[in-house]
Amino acid sequence: MTRRTWNNAWLLLLIVIVGLVATRYARSFGLIGVIAPVLGILLVVAILRLVGPRTASSGRPAPTPAPRDVTPREPAVGSSATIASRPTSAPVVVIESAASDETLEAKLATLDRLRSGGRLTDAEYEAKRAQLIADF
Repeated sequence: MTRRTWNNAWLLLLIVIVGLVATRYARSFGLIGVIAPVLGILLVVAILRLVGPRTASSGRPAPTPAPRDVTPREPAVGSSATIASRPTSAPVVVIESAASDETLEAKLATLDRLRSGGRLTDAEYEAKRAQLIADF
């Protein structure tokens, strides 16, 4: 809980206690027995406003903290770290023609070379081949 929440809880408790005291003294002192506790509550609220935090009165939200770098550091060469290196994933191959003068045969030959080199799976090869033929 924040400090402001605790202050509000204590203020509410104080108001309840003063209300009980006011009802007790209202029988004995009449109207002054009710007015005096109410003025006491107003005085406490005014003091809390003077002493309390001023962040809520600005109307602007607090600035967000700068993001922290939580990336684990790679162990230095020659260190005795037991962290295994991460496996690298196969690179994604995107074949797009830089110039439109490349023929369909050249594109298919490039596609065959990439599949035989292990850079494309059979499913990727078939999908790209079908796309090239459809675009032709």
